[in-house]
Amino acid sequence: MNGLQFFLGLFLFVIIPQVKLLAPNNGYEAGKHAIYISVCELEYQPESIQIKIKTFTNDLEDAIHNQTGEAVSIDGNLESSKVNNMISEYLLSHVNFVADAKKLELQFKKRVKESDATWAYFEVKNAKDFKELEVNNDLFLELFETQLNVVSVSYNSEKKFLRLDKNKTKDILKF
Repeated sequence: MNGLQFFLGLFLFVIIPQVKLLAPNNGYEAGKHAIYISVCELEYQPESIQIKIKTFTNDLEDAIHNQTGEAVSIDGNLESSKVNNMISEYLLSHVNFVADAKKLELQFKKRVKESDATWAYFEVKNAKDFKELEVNNDLFLELFETQLNVVSVSYNSEKKFLRLDKNKTKDILKF
């Protein structure tokens, strides 16, 4: 995936919800949208790795309900430890990274609401340099056949992109 495709995906992720709001009689059901996409950004920094995952809030709520059987409202209190734990558990059961054959231990930091989307922030402390990164991301594939998961990895001066979907849920990047 080249940079243009990545930014096109981001553009669609931001614009589609806004179009839905501006044209309420466009045939979409409430809470539904025309594209199913998540964005995951991993940034390597000396001694730590910062990871951000952006999803449509309603998709995340539906996935948590599907996984736990419990309805959840993410729009509520951003400090709710129960909701934060549910978000973290779902995301970590569907997204993981393996650096040079060692699984990275992601720690949930916070979540931020942004329009129709939710950002979840994770950190890996005491990160070491790596030459190979395996990325596994099957977010929402249990719910949406057309789900697309875009992953951006920044490592030192390199930036690489992955496009993961039902046909390919993992890939390996070499640095």
